[in-house]
Amino acid sequence: MKQVITIVLGIVLATALNAQDQSRYIVKLTDKKTDTYTKSQPEAFLSEKALERRARYGIAIDNKDLPVSPEYVSRIQKMGYTVTNRIKWLNTLIVEGQGRQALERLSFVKSVQSVPRPKPQGDVKPFFAAEKVSDGPVHTKGLRDENVYEYGEGYNQIAMLNGHMVHNQGYDGEGMTVAVLDAGFMEVDEIAAFDSLWANDQIIDTRNYVNDEDVFSSTISSHGMMVLSTMGGYLPGELVGTAPKADYHLVRTEDASDEYLMEEYYWVDGSEYADSIGADIINSSLGYTDGFNDPDNNHTYEDMNGDTAPVTIGADIAAEKGILVVNSAGNSGTDDWFYIGAPADGDSVMAVGAVDGDSNYVSFSSKGPTYDGRLKPNVAAKGSGATVASSWGGITYASGTSFSSPITAGMVASVWQAMPETTNMELIELIQENSHQYSNPDTLLGYGIPDYNAVLNATGTFLERREEISLSVGPNPFEDYIFVRMQKNHEKVTYSVHAISGKVVKRSTLYPSRKAFRIDLTAKLPKGVYVLRIHTENQTASKKIVKK
Repeated sequence: MKQVITIVLGIVLATALNAQDQSRYIVKLTDKKTDTYTKSQPEAFLSEKALERRARYGIAIDNKDLPVSPEYVSRIQKMGYTVTNRIKWLNTLIVEGQGRQALERLSFVKSVQSVPRPKPQGDVKPFFAAEKVSDGPVHTKGLRDENVYEYGEGYNQIAMLNGHMVHNQGYDGEGMTVAVLDAGFMEVDEIAAFDSLWANDQIIDTRNYVNDEDVFSSTISSHGMMVLSTMGGYLPGELVGTAPKADYHLVRTEDASDEYLMEEYYWVDGSEYADSIGADIINSSLGYTDGFNDPDNNHTYEDMNGDTAPVTIGADIAAEKGILVVNSAGNSGTDDWFYIGAPADGDSVMAVGAVDGDSNYVSFSSKGPTYDGRLKPNVAAKGSGATVASSWGGITYASGTSFSSPITAGMVASVWQAMPETTNMELIELIQENSHQYSNPDTLLGYGIPDYNAVLNATGTFLERREEISLSVGPNPFEDYIFVRMQKNHEKVTYSVHAISGKVVKRSTLYPSRKAFRIDLTAKLPKGVYVLRIHTENQTASKKIVKK
């Protein structure tokens, strides 16, 4: 069943493609033969920000990072097919054309799968929201004048997470980048709730993997607009999102008019884009189970094992690349299929269930565990009567795990701002450890409702430990060596030097007798940027160094 859909009653028009008699195919390739791209030159296909994230967390460039073979794409195009999507993580192409036999005969093609098109414009049926807009209830008790933001009716959804206390300490997502994968962002370029994002250049870019339609079009889904408002919305006295200072990339991967397998591949394509531009977090209020137009594509509960659905495989790869993936658990709690969907089943995905304004589980929130017995959802946040931006101005209230997910993603951005050296998986564990039923998790809310102020306190402890080993290095840029000076002596110091690709070029353990020590880098390192990581006990510090 479709997990994210437009919240308002409406018709989403599918864009007619060139020739109605053409078919679409998912073409999986055998390898990545290429003379164009190499792992030693990742700057050709990853941004500097993406490479810095890899270096910060010691994530090496691997074969999955290499783009799909341009040679194979060219050969398919010369046969008269149109290649619409190149999905490198799955080494897969989305191809349009007439006939699959010619594709199947290619030696570099592993498999070809036909997929249906969206209905032509005249056949699209109205879509009624599973996530309903209503008038509440909304809880604003406890609102304090000393908060740095005037949350208005949005206070309850952040206060139950102690997120306002995080904001009060100066952490509101600034410097963090969130990619929002959704069904459309209707009129985000006009609605007042997003004026602050535009004024401060926080909406960085948009992508549409479904068709060529403007993601802000008035005929497109408003779902992503409402999702975005819970993170980046800014209407003082009415609604302030959980990460009002974060940067956002708005990515349309979902066609709300239909449900077809292609959307899972669009999702992976959108996640690859998020990785390539250096996004820290993906919020995905999307899910896929058993409601596809073509029943042959339907998932079974057995598929919810973290390793089967294409979208789940892509989500776990995104996490492998250092992105923290936050995903709605789903709204199927009262359906025949009451389990979470994909990609919430991913073992590296932070799946979010829903509670009401009094912190109680709400029945529509999809349940765990995964088919292989893992605990899901991971945590929970407000998803019943959530305050969101309205398409007609001001605010309204809506229900669905589609909103508990971005409320959570915004809080993740805010606390991660305070602890940038923490990896995505470490942060998920830290959030779970500071959730209200961590000692007794269940399949309704997982570890429960997080206390992000407690997470921030843990962050403070982490920062204090880092302060103890704060260091300076020089000369920088260097030629053959650098000196490292620390604030105090440490009996044992392990260091590693990483290329910008994440590859470790040198690693050693020292037992220095003084606060300052020398690291010889006389090996023939190419000129360029490197990251020096220093480890003492459980403490870590990093410095960017430059070989001249």
